[in-house]
Amino acid sequence: MSASLGAVEPPSGFDGDGFFTSQIQPILQRSCLKCHSSDDDPEGGLALDFRTGWINGGEQGPAVVPGDLKNSPLIQAIRWLDEDTAMP
Repeated sequence: MSASLGAVEPPSGFDGDGFFTSQIQPILQRSCLKCHSSDDDPEGGLALDFRTGWINGGEQGPAVVPGDLKNSPLIQAIRWLDEDTAMP
């Protein structure tokens, strides 16, 4: 992940939908949705298959903090920044 994760505004010409589809969605499908999908009872009440799930979060609150991805619990879990919440 780059240092720009904490940036408030994306660079000029940034294609957020394209970036999500090519970079983020495959990670979620491969590593997260087995346990965090709204199709079943998601672990910790956190469903990551819809944007509302990231914002509303689960039992521990929002998974993503808009404008502050560096401090978002989902990013910290994926990057193993806290061993108590580290995810595969």
